Amino acid sequence: MTYIVLSDNFVGGPKGTVLADDQLGGCDVPALVEGGHLALQEAPPAAGMPTAPAAPAAPPPPATSSSTSSSPASGAPTEPATPAQ
Repeated sequence: MTYIVLSDNFVGGPKGTVLADDQLGGCDVPALVEGGHLALQEAPPAAGMPTAPAAPAAPPPPATSSSTSSSPASGAPTEPATPAQ
């Protein structure tokens, strides 16, 4: 499928640019259509219509750390709790 850029606020290309599915890899296309940034284009692009070059592969997501710290946000060490007498 191909989509036409409707918005001036879309990094995939200027308004009127025609993009193919493979050029929108990593994008949430239904959300972009619903938000008015893209529209499904039923017919192939007409001669002379701007088309964007193929998008580069998206970088992998950053690694997340699952470690937790028991120190307060200040970085000071915590004192052990004293038992109640």
